[in-house]
Amino acid sequence: MKRISLGIIAIALSACLLSACSTSSSNNNEQSKSSEPNVSYQEQKDDSLIASDSAGESSSSSEEESSLSSAETSTDQSGDESNDMSSEPKKKYSYKIEDTYDTNVGTAIRMNLKVSSDEEYLYAMNDDEISEMLKSIVDDYVSGKALNAVTVYLYCTGDDIDNAYTVACCTYAPEGDLSKAVEVSSGDYSSFDYYIQINSVDIRDILRG
Repeated sequence: MKRISLGIIAIALSACLLSACSTSSSNNNEQSKSSEPNVSYQEQKDDSLIASDSAGESSSSSEEESSLSSAETSTDQSGDESNDMSSEPKKKYSYKIEDTYDTNVGTAIRMNLKVSSDEEYLYAMNDDEISEMLKSIVDDYVSGKALNAVTVYLYCTGDDIDNAYTVACCTYAPEGDLSKAVEVSSGDYSSFDYYIQINSVDIRDILRG
């Protein structure tokens, strides 16, 4: 009877152990299965973060390049505007060429111009402004011509141009010296300079009578 009881107990214990092992294995499988999606989700999350960071860096880089491009464009436009402002048109002067004649020496072409302008117009100028006016008259006349020297005599309108200049005189020649006109080739202005003489207001009034 005792042997039968012990056998039953042993069978019961074996059944319990088998049941426990089966339950443990089932739990382990479930834990293993449930952990796999977590790993996959984590990997996907990490990939998403990396992609997001890359997109952010790309967007930031694009914005920086766009800003630099805008700044360069603005600078170029500013430079263009600055250049446009600095290239002012040449000033135009009011005058009339009354007479032209030459005093050539050999092959040296020496031209003379007698020029007049309004009295109020000339008297409103200072000496520097009259000098610039004479230079402009010379430059305009010489342009496109092959000469050895040019002399401009300036009068007020109505003055007797057969007499000495009443306002100013400008000689454009090698080193500003009329006598050196024979030393250069016609049209070679590389050594030319302006020699200007301006009468004071008192002298003008005396010469004009």
